[in-house]
Amino acid sequence: RRHPVAAVVIIAGVCLAGMAPDRPPELPEGWCDTRYGTPTRTTGECMCRSKCEGHGCRSEQGFIWYSYATCPSCKCVAGEAPKAPVTPKAPPEAAPDDDDDDDDLLHQREKNVRKQRDLKTKRMANYAKTRPARKAPPLKKRRR
Repeated sequence: RRHPVAAVVIIAGVCLAGMAPDRPPELPEGWCDTRYGTPTRTTGECMCRSKCEGHGCRSEQGFIWYSYATCPSCKCVAGEAPKAPVTPKAPPEAAPDDDDDDDDLLHQREKNVRKQRDLKTKRMANYAKTRPARKAPPLKKRRR
């Protein structure tokens, strides 16, 4: 005998486990300064626009935020938004004097392709030598 009600309750519990609560937690007025941050509706976190001060500030997945429950002294402050790390640009390469370089590169590419094809052929040949021979299954005799 099966228990469909129990299955529905278990599945619903698993599905709802990752959801935010329906009501926001009780938080003091002005805990998240809306000039520099945006409070979440239900989780008690403040998403900072550019910078956060305090020991519980988090910076993950491109967001800067804090939770009032773990850091009541944290606050969003004015500041420049974090910039992406600057990678130095490589100096521009000199233009080739003639097309010989292109021909050399093409020749090298063709040579590499042939080498890879030869290696693959050798690997396949070695595999064929090392694997056991397959025997065909015996034929069944038909009854008349």
